[in-house]
Amino acid sequence: METMEIILEDLRFFAHHGVGEQERICGNEFSVDLSVEYHVDLSTCQLKEERLEDTISYADLYSIVAEEMCHTQLLLETVATAIVCRIKNQYPKITKGSLKITKNIPPIGNLDGRAAVKLRF
Repeated sequence: METMEIILEDLRFFAHHGVGEQERICGNEFSVDLSVEYHVDLSTCQLKEERLEDTISYADLYSIVAEEMCHTQLLLETVATAIVCRIKNQYPKITKGSLKITKNIPPIGNLDGRAAVKLRF
């Protein structure tokens, strides 16, 4: 068995996640990176028929991420957990993956950078 990886990189969202009330009112810019892996059997050439049910739809993965980014949460860890749980429930054939959510302009004095959480599953 070989492994197929589907990758969505640098998805951009404006959302209202944050512990501070001002963050939840004003919002912030976020970027999301997602990768998922699943097994494929190339000996049967199952993907040659180009059937969507033999793979994982990156459009559906994007929809899950976009929907969960709209639900305001205090913690990025909560958002990440919700996204991963939905993905795993919809695609049980996923063997592992990684999700990174980055707050592009974190409200931390003198920080010249970004803050992120990464969940490996």
